[in-house]
Amino acid sequence: MHELSIAQNIIRIINSSVEKEKLGLADKIYLKVGRLSNILTESLLFCFNSAIENTPLQNSELAIEIVPIKIQCNDCNQISATDDFIFTCPSCNGSSITVIGGDELVISSIHLKDESEYIK
Repeated sequence: MHELSIAQNIIRIINSSVEKEKLGLADKIYLKVGRLSNILTESLLFCFNSAIENTPLQNSELAIEIVPIKIQCNDCNQISATDDFIFTCPSCNGSSITVIGGDELVISSIHLKDESEYIK
């Protein structure tokens, strides 16, 4: 289960990107996961939620956006998005395809709660 090590790396990145005293304000972590990344998102969510228990990040939410596979036809240069794993060009039906996206795993943003809500 490599999702646990991915969740731990996400937490490491958050810890290095957010000031220590503001970690408790981390509300939502936005993650882009490509369809070709071979990541089980439900498993990743479970691992992330388990790993943040009893830490300053315990109230954080991991929001995952699934990124489609992006292909480019080598015959007509058409760029297309697909969820299909049989790669043919939807424009010319060519089979000479280059995969140009869909394998990413990126933290796109970390949203922090407004501090004024918690200062009383």
